[in-house]
Amino acid sequence: MRTRYGVLGPLEVWQGERLLPIGGPQQKALLAILLMNANKVVSTDRLVEYLWGPRPPSTARSLLQGCISQLRRALRPDGASVVEHPLATRPPGYAFRVEEGQLDLLVFEQLVRTAAGVADAARRTQLFADALRCWRGPVLDGLDLPACREQIAQLDERRVYAVEQKIEADLAQGARVDMIGELKMEIRRQPLRERLWGVLMATLYALDRQAEALAAYRDLRVCLIEQLGIEPGPTLQELHRQVLVGASVDDLVIPVGRRPAGRLLPSPPAAHPAQLPAAPTTFVGRRRHLERLNDLLVDASITMALAVVSGTAGVGKTALTLYWAHQVKEQFPAGQLYVDLRGYGLSSRLRPIEAVAGFLSALGVSPERIPVELDHAAALYRSLVAGQRFLILLDNAYDAAQVRPLLPATPGCLVLVNGRGRLDGLVARDGGQLMTLDVLDAAEATALLTRVVGEVRVEAEPEAVVELVRLCARLPLALQITGANLIRRPQRRLADQVKELRTGELDALVIDDEGQSAVRAVFAQSYGALEPEARRMFSLLGLVPGPGFDAAAAAALAEVPLPLARTSLNRLVGSHLLDETEPDRFAFHELLRLYAREQAHLNHDTLERNLAHQRYIRWMFEMADAATRLLCPQLLRIPSDSRSPERHQDPAAALAWLNTERLNLVAIATVPTSGDDRAMAWMVADALRGYFWLRRHRVDWLAVASAGLAAAEAEGDLQAQAAAEFSLGMAKLCLNEHAEAMEHQSRALQLCEAAEWEEGCANALGNLGVLHFEIGEIETGLELHEQALMLNRRTGSQRGEAVNRENLAQVHLAAGRLREAGRHLWRALVLHHQTDYASGSTLEQLGILFGRRAEHCHAVNALRRAFDQYRTIGNVNGQAMTLAALAVVRTQSGSADEGLEEAQRAYELVQETGDRVTEACVLIRLASVQMDLGRYAEAAENHSEALSLATQTGARMPQTEALLGLSDVHLALGEPIQSRSYAKQALLLADNIGYQGLYGQALAQIAAVHRDLGDGIESAKHARRAYAVGMETGDELLRRRALGLLGSLEDTALPPE
Repeated sequence: MRTRYGVLGPLEVWQGERLLPIGGPQQKALLAILLMNANKVVSTDRLVEYLWGPRPPSTARSLLQGCISQLRRALRPDGASVVEHPLATRPPGYAFRVEEGQLDLLVFEQLVRTAAGVADAARRTQLFADALRCWRGPVLDGLDLPACREQIAQLDERRVYAVEQKIEADLAQGARVDMIGELKMEIRRQPLRERLWGVLMATLYALDRQAEALAAYRDLRVCLIEQLGIEPGPTLQELHRQVLVGASVDDLVIPVGRRPAGRLLPSPPAAHPAQLPAAPTTFVGRRRHLERLNDLLVDASITMALAVVSGTAGVGKTALTLYWAHQVKEQFPAGQLYVDLRGYGLSSRLRPIEAVAGFLSALGVSPERIPVELDHAAALYRSLVAGQRFLILLDNAYDAAQVRPLLPATPGCLVLVNGRGRLDGLVARDGGQLMTLDVLDAAEATALLTRVVGEVRVEAEPEAVVELVRLCARLPLALQITGANLIRRPQRRLADQVKELRTGELDALVIDDEGQSAVRAVFAQSYGALEPEARRMFSLLGLVPGPGFDAAAAAALAEVPLPLARTSLNRLVGSHLLDETEPDRFAFHELLRLYAREQAHLNHDTLERNLAHQRYIRWMFEMADAATRLLCPQLLRIPSDSRSPERHQDPAAALAWLNTERLNLVAIATVPTSGDDRAMAWMVADALRGYFWLRRHRVDWLAVASAGLAAAEAEGDLQAQAAAEFSLGMAKLCLNEHAEAMEHQSRALQLCEAAEWEEGCANALGNLGVLHFEIGEIETGLELHEQALMLNRRTGSQRGEAVNRENLAQVHLAAGRLREAGRHLWRALVLHHQTDYASGSTLEQLGILFGRRAEHCHAVNALRRAFDQYRTIGNVNGQAMTLAALAVVRTQSGSADEGLEEAQRAYELVQETGDRVTEACVLIRLASVQMDLGRYAEAAENHSEALSLATQTGARMPQTEALLGLSDVHLALGEPIQSRSYAKQALLLADNIGYQGLYGQALAQIAAVHRDLGDGIESAKHARRAYAVGMETGDELLRRRALGLLGSLEDTALPPE
């Protein structure tokens, strides 16, 4: 007798017509977990954690075995042996075997997959209806299983998707009154689901209920504004406009259905950050505090648990939280996040937006998708960590305002905050558990000293140990440093160490915490024991801004050879006066940075300090300047009498250096203190412009460019001001804030004119040309690029002329003027060759041009070379666009499977950058390949998503291309009316803007629609016009398509001679 299992509703097991009793709550939970993972092995450890949580009883494994036995007895099929039982032992755990048709979850998923690939609307409706009948209620209704929450959420998403698809398939066959009730019921369950509202509006409108359709839009708008503070999306706004003006039902823009979670498109892997620094090796004691932290683990399962660890500097706050975090990190499978908020250091305090941006980056958000406003960034962060178990350590916090944006809003996460004070608000307002950390007790302090210097020496001088502990004020930091001094001098008696500490200077550091005189004495002893070279290195390093440095920067600072710098740094690390955070990367404890800065002021006069600081800043600038000139030689830079020496082996090494030193460079640019520093601030800002363009670190970019502008304004340097405006304009372009970008570039043009900087004027004009092209004003863009070209030719700037010709080629390609585009590209190629630069952009556009001419071999060669060049300099957006173009060329030449692989790789790459315009372009090309392979549902989704992205960003060209793609999809699905609606929209957009090539493609598409509708006369008329455009522009692919369309019609439709 066949057994059936149900999880889409209350948990049920049926043998024939008999409902089987499953057992108690634990047996039900066990069965539910196994069925949700049917035909997969679930480990014993995982089952124990699922059933008993992070602190299971010691008898958990035997209890689990008992549950397994009881469940097997309850579910044994009639006549089945133990060997045949579906609940099988499979190392390292158990698996529940089900066959086809036995589990409602698998039946539902199979029906949805089948329906998604069916073109016939009636058949799709039936399959989705059959899938929805598998549902009897909420998944595992009546069972509370935290282990299955994520799967349950995905299943709910799949159910809603099936509902949407069923209704849209229904609507494709004609609107019916009975659909309205079904839609409204689903909207009550999912009130923020814009797709459902859109289908409801379209259904009402198709049934001549225009007023109700408009009322539905108003209801949605109120709901979104009240709950999320946002307006409906562009698709719904356009649908509202169409309903308002009484558009034809056939022309309505109805969103194409989306796949549920588990889409076939590649997506970026889920980020599982593990950011905790290494655990302390000499941690001792603190048992009471560790127990209190353990108690918070229980809280974390029902709320956001928050521990606030407060105490004086050097008391061991970071050591305690790091030690405990490493002990429990396995209980937080989503990962661990860590940030040093620099609350009390000499370097600038970390701004909340910088901390949130760092976490978003660690969570896999690409730089361009990180919001630059704190509220928006914090909201995105909370959304990403919601429902997951993260361990979050916020070290060295200054106050509650710095911390709050980093606090999750949902249960599952545990947050540890370390700070010296000002954190009471986290306890009063945010429910934090305050733990005040005092100095170690005498026994703990002795144990720590023993751990460092060894039992033999401690046991040999017990009285000296007591006095040494007292002199170190039982502070862990002081004890570790004095222990390091003893380790370095193995023959030294502890009594001698005591004597030296007693006679040392005990005046306090300029900080308010108690016990710092002891720390000061220990620092003084360690510092005094150093060789002169190491003492000088230590004191000068206190002048360095930013969180860390390498040996080469230290050598430049101290003006010593690199080997000598390394020797001094190793000596400082060995004395615990400096931390080596990773190979050849060093950082101070903040107290030691204070002490080092003090020693610099005591031992070096103002001139020597300033010279050392300037040497460091100059070194960092020259490294950054050399790196960006290697990566982006085509970018115009502020004129300078000197040029940085070549300091990087190749572009990859240059990019790696910039990635490592980014935070230090940001610190140099954003914290200037003197006239010399102000000049360096704008020079560093100018040097980083190309790097930020490649990597899209928008938060840092805006901060650095704004600081560069302020510094240039303070000094009255017009060229530096213009360069900063260039940078701000480029940053705003990446944010798709075109109006602000134009303001910055216009101001840059005025400044360049005032400074009589002709190359700068040309650069500003070219940038304005790019902006006008982006928003669809291509003739204005063309005029601005021509002016820029004229200026660069007059000044003899080959670099500038090559960039102008690339931009002109882009405009001519969009306008469909392929011959003009080719002329500019060939000239740009020659100019780049003369300046020894391989431009990925020129090669990419040449490849696209060859593709439109159907010269596929040349296209593939050019695009491959473009991809290699983009990869060399780390331009991920360029790589993605080039691969996507290559995928289209492969498909056109008959290698669609190979093209699909390349298009999917392009999509994976664009997820790294988050550039929404690039993503739209890549999705369009991926969809075109999928169309060639007959994967219409996937193509429809990708074109629809591309249209949404292009509309949001105001990118007119991909918007037109996506409309054409959706028209192509609907035509292939046998829906010519919807296809014509999209094609007409594309035709109008292309005509208004001047996209001549896309205009011709839209004409050809409309011709294909009329052919399928049986209207040969209209089809021939549009095909003739498309043919004429193809001949005029040199677009061989368009000409061939038009000829093919004409050839499929009557003889009277043939083109003229």
